[in-house]
Amino acid sequence: REGAIRLGALTMFSNRALREFQAKRKDGTMFPITLCVSMLNVGGKVSFIGFVRDISAVKQNETKLRQEQQKSENLLLSMLPRVIAQQLKEDGIEATHNLMAEGYREVPVLFADIVKFTSLSANCSPQELVSTLNQLFSAWDLLTVKHGVEKIK
Repeated sequence: REGAIRLGALTMFSNRALREFQAKRKDGTMFPITLCVSMLNVGGKVSFIGFVRDISAVKQNETKLRQEQQKSENLLLSMLPRVIAQQLKEDGIEATHNLMAEGYREVPVLFADIVKFTSLSANCSPQELVSTLNQLFSAWDLLTVKHGVEKIK
């Protein structure tokens, strides 16, 4: 048969089945496993061999990876317009060399200044200042989302 490995009277077929399942521990808790089953032919007698592997750590790492990817995407979207961030994600850093500037006939621009910022920052702790700025910028972010405005920092 195609894909078979022959060692004398032993033939092992490479069309093994690898599946994920949930298994139960003695304490009743469930955990993810892979089960790999291969068919063996030893001197005309067909047998099956199976291997079980606990993949809990693999699943935890996959979850952490997805979370970190989401954080990375959120950071990218906070710094770049969605179109640019998407192109960067899809095509990599090389894509930025081929970006075309978009033109708009009319564009409102808002410049904002925090009155007495220097004295405000001198009279509060760094934590209070960051908290105040975070509240201010969060309010601006909500307004941009509400009104469908693209924000470029």
